[in-house]
Amino acid sequence: MIARPHLFTALALAGALVLLSACRTPAPDGGADEPEWVSLAGRRARAGQFISAVGSAPAGHPDPVTAADRDARQELATLVSEYVSDRLHEFFAAEGSSMAGAGADPFRRTLASEVAAATLRMTERKETWREPDGPTHVLYQVPADELDALIERHARALLTHHNPFEVAAGEVTAALGPFLAEPQAPPRPTDRPDPADEMPRAGPPAEDAAPAWLESPPVDRFPPD
Repeated sequence: MIARPHLFTALALAGALVLLSACRTPAPDGGADEPEWVSLAGRRARAGQFISAVGSAPAGHPDPVTAADRDARQELATLVSEYVSDRLHEFFAAEGSSMAGAGADPFRRTLASEVAAATLRMTERKETWREPDGPTHVLYQVPADELDALIERHARALLTHHNPFEVAAGEVTAALGPFLAEPQAPPRPTDRPDPADEMPRAGPPAEDAAPAWLESPPVDRFPPD
């Protein structure tokens, strides 16, 4: 039986198109109601007990989910680095002069970078949402207690190779673990506040207060001749 080259070529081309389309993750069509997490886009703020990172891709992008996912992961790495840096800043301040050496800042930067990289390796996309005929959004969320566990684990490994502090490495990790287990301090003023929270709000008028027009001076509407 003689094979038909043009038939094999068409089948091969069709198979390639199927594989290409399978490599792209479709975004679920958005409904009328926008998810609350979409409003976190562009805001570097920690919400509750989670660190949330949102990435977006514009409408018309050839692969919006991949682009939004990449954007969200970059944001997540930044947020985790800031979180680790803030936690270590609080820890060093609580421990005092024994943690205030010249090696504190390099140690903090290195640890923040390692924890951010580990978080990206272990964290998967949580949600995806596409606006009707609009951008595609992707959400990543990481519990703060998981990050605290990563901080302690990577700090212990880092101190094994290099200890920049005046006290022994064992003393540092022995103090770091209980500190991370304590309730967190309020976020440092690096987070972007909600503009609505900064607007002055007038209190309710006093019940016995006289109207403002009663306190205004009289006006002579008819000047003397």
